[in-house]
Amino acid sequence: GVCALLLARGGCVHALDAYGRTPLHAASAHADVVSLLLSHGARVDAQTEFGQTALHGAARSGRIDVLHAMLSSGSAARSVLESDLYDETPLHEACRFGHAQVVSLLLKAGARHTTANKASRRPLHEAARNGHSDVVRLLLNAGADTQCADSEGNSPMHDAAQGGSPELAAMLLSAGAALHATNQHGHMPLHVATREGCEDMVRKLLEAGADARAAANHGESPLHMAARCGHVGLMPLLLASGADVDGQAALAWTPLHFAARHGHDDIATALLSANATVDARTNFGRTPLHEASMFGFAAVVEVLLQRGADLALTDMEGCAPLHKAAESGSSETVALLLGAGAQIEARGKHGRTALHYSAEWMGHQESNRYREIVALLLERGADVNAVSAFGDTPLHEAARAGHTT
Repeated sequence: GVCALLLARGGCVHALDAYGRTPLHAASAHADVVSLLLSHGARVDAQTEFGQTALHGAARSGRIDVLHAMLSSGSAARSVLESDLYDETPLHEACRFGHAQVVSLLLKAGARHTTANKASRRPLHEAARNGHSDVVRLLLNAGADTQCADSEGNSPMHDAAQGGSPELAAMLLSAGAALHATNQHGHMPLHVATREGCEDMVRKLLEAGADARAAANHGESPLHMAARCGHVGLMPLLLASGADVDGQAALAWTPLHFAARHGHDDIATALLSANATVDARTNFGRTPLHEASMFGFAAVVEVLLQRGADLALTDMEGCAPLHKAAESGSSETVALLLGAGAQIEARGKHGRTALHYSAEWMGHQESNRYREIVALLLERGADVNAVSAFGDTPLHEAARAGHTT
């Protein structure tokens, strides 16, 4: 072959490219070429500028034949333990990509499952994060620690919760993984699984005894997370396991506030069906209706109104949901609130009406949306000359925004 011809004519097996790679690095997917280069003195322990040996590349690609060839070389013994610039070993690579045969071979060759990279992540973290059950089993049989934590406090169980199978969770739990371990955010594996929307994993963790009411650093329970992320399928699982439908996170936010803030009308419906308090107040006095109105989520507003949400409640600034809707740019939301009986002349912060708020936003890049709201409010009888606490009329606001059309 060409490689043999080049070597016969004096080709240097130690030549480096711009990244410090030798021909052996380049050949890591070709067993016959690897054997040829090794027979001409190529060194497995040669490192690139990123600290990777050819063994890293072979482990990443999963070529068991290449690994056998490299490990038979006299220069390979140290390479099994060699870390790159990120302190990652070939075992990290093989575990990340789920190459079970390679992992088995590396462990037999002396690779250490206890080695952590710069993020304090061990090979078991990588295998669990990527859902490689067969690799996890090999590492556990080799004595890997299920309670090791990375630099953010995540255990392999946290990683498995991101998307691994329930079988993987069961394997880790039976090997001593901590169900209630928290990371630096106060998240337990159940929080992680809930955030990712992994229903099977959430079910498995709950069956194993995970606490559905557990609060993370900012007071968020798994139910808050499911409501924020829109995972409606998790609602019955969490509620049936004792989740508090009116539990308060930081600033007294309930799951219903999160659902309203993020526009999840199906979540809002599920929570209200479980008797969530429709007019729960945050520390700023805002109800879920304020949150949905503020961001123009008409579908959520409709759900809340159907369940009797109070249109007249004001937040700490004195604003009712209609004032927030006027700022949102959603004429549909404004129309819903007016249709439900919102007071068009109600005064908000500094004595401003909904017409003041919508006129103020006429200078916004989406001014057409606010023009629709202004027109709607005028059509419904809003006072064009209403005066705020500063003496401003809606015309002052529109003029200040520089809008003429």
